[in-house]
Amino acid sequence: MVDTRRLEQLLRDRRPASTAPSQAARVADAQGFRVRAAVRSRAGQSDAVRAAWAALPELDTEPGRTGSTAGAMAAASGNLRQFDESFDLLRAQLLQALRTRGWQSIGITAPVRGCGASFVSLSLARSFARLDNVRTALLDLDLEAGALADSLGTAPDGHISDLIAGDLAPAEYLCRAGRNLALGLTAPFPEGAATLFHNDALTQTLAEITTEYRPDVILCDLPPLLTEDSTLAALPSLDAVLIVADGTRTQARDLSECERLLQDRTQLLGVVLNRGVDTAAARRAHH
Repeated sequence: MVDTRRLEQLLRDRRPASTAPSQAARVADAQGFRVRAAVRSRAGQSDAVRAAWAALPELDTEPGRTGSTAGAMAAASGNLRQFDESFDLLRAQLLQALRTRGWQSIGITAPVRGCGASFVSLSLARSFARLDNVRTALLDLDLEAGALADSLGTAPDGHISDLIAGDLAPAEYLCRAGRNLALGLTAPFPEGAATLFHNDALTQTLAEITTEYRPDVILCDLPPLLTEDSTLAALPSLDAVLIVADGTRTQARDLSECERLLQDRTQLLGVVLNRGVDTAAARRAHH
């Protein structure tokens, strides 16, 4: 926000008492008017965005505390605070990268199914939601095997393909968890829905969400990169991608192939190591 009051006071003080305002003063006054108008316009837009968020139906659950993902895994490890802190650190690194590069949308994928991409997506969404000044959207784009709704202990109202195809507007499909986390959940969709990613439909959907809700971050839970063509089709619509590796089974060649596939499609933000320690084996060794 630009405060023009001091500039206006200086201009008034410098005017000769017996003369009309100079051309320069009139220009400065006009510029000040435009600045104030722009500030009022931004304030109006902010009010509209807040109203749009408030109008989203609220999901009666705390992200990641129910179901089979983040909360259950953290509880099993016995150290919820350390679990949260590790994702808060990743969140800080992502925010810095996004703000530095002007990016917004992040895809989260893995070489193959079962590495924990949905787990990382939901855990990151929980972490972002703890920041009062950051708005986050989380979309389940694993159309044929979407699992985020189940992890949250809820049943989705429909298929997110309806949102991507433009049959439903974001306001008609999204829901909200807390004050600043929007969710686009989905029931598994019959094979073939992923063809939606092969045109500009996803790009247009992300643009609509951005226009209506002004999220700082859009997290997209994607199918596996090495086994699902739909992920390749979605990549050009996203600013960057995180790859989730399973420390117990992901091979270096898998990550190399993922990096090759990302080339000329989107940017690689980094690799997140999930299951860095085989906890079952560690428990057996301990006992």
